[in-house]
Amino acid sequence: MNIRALLIVLSVLISSLAFSQSSPLMNVQIKGQVIDSLTNETIPYATIKLFDKTNAKTLLKAVASDDNGKFQLSMNKKGDYLLAIEYIGKNTVTLPVTVGDAKTVDLGTVFVNDNSQTLSEVVISAQKPLVKVDLDKIVYSIEDDPESKTNNVLDMLKRFPW
Repeated sequence: MNIRALLIVLSVLISSLAFSQSSPLMNVQIKGQVIDSLTNETIPYATIKLFDKTNAKTLLKAVASDDNGKFQLSMNKKGDYLLAIEYIGKNTVTLPVTVGDAKTVDLGTVFVNDNSQTLSEVVISAQKPLVKVDLDKIVYSIEDDPESKTNNVLDMLKRFPW
């Protein structure tokens, strides 16, 4: 009986020591809103990346902002981080973020500037195929063939894929 009581007391003590040493997980919310600096409009679906400050190449988390440009991500470890906000046609904004004992880190509104390196124009061109094969026929477009301007009809018919 004495050994049984001793084993029960030891198991209670060991389990209470193991439970008391585990620290509760903290969950800090980092939030903010991305806004265009020129038009004061929200920027939907901007990419928000969280990096370790000591090693800026180590990506820890990445989220996208919602329709209103708002973002929210959670971090469970204290420390110093870098928050990068990216969007097509905008300059990347990098902010230092310190996660401490607070439950939320509110960055407020983050203004993003336009990128000056934009394309002046985009030209899309297409060329019709010279030979079009259907189920029951083959169509050859002489007017789309660049050699039709210099060759005669007989030379063009020789090129036709019979």
